[in-house]
Formats: sequence, structure tokens, C-alpha cells
Amino acid sequence: MRDRLDRLPAGSLVVVRALPGAGAAEYDQLARDLDAALERLLGGAPKGSNPPGAANGGTSAGPRAPGRDPGGSAQ
Repeated sequence: MRDRLDRLPAGSLVVVRALPGAGAAEYDQLARDLDAALERLLGGAPKGSNPPGAANGGTSAGPRAPGRDPGGSAQ
């Protein structure tokens, strides 16, 4: 996550929750999942990144206003 912080707006609060199967997942798969979640959250591809499969049928909900849309899920 550390190398992705510059993609987030200043003052952002990020909580990453892993599903039970994440413990057995490869690092590369976890990185792709995190990049896809950031893409959905921020409303576009993260800077300098084009995760495989992210452009195939993904939808973009647009950026969320901090404090106005609590909760949410990046599953």
C-alpha cells in the first residue's frame, strides 16, 4: 500500500480489509486486487498503472467525498 499512497488525495484515510482467502493468495494477485479497488474508488486507473483485466468490463463509480460516504466496500 505504501507505494500507492501518492495516488490518494491529501488527508485520505484508508482501511484495507482482507477476505479469508487472502492469506493463501500470491503477492501479485493481492497487488492487482488492491490496484483494482483503488481504480474503482478513485474513478480511473491509478497513475502509472494498468492492471491486467482492470479495463475489461470494469466500472467506475467516481471519487467519493471524504466524510460523506462512510463505509463502502472495495471487494
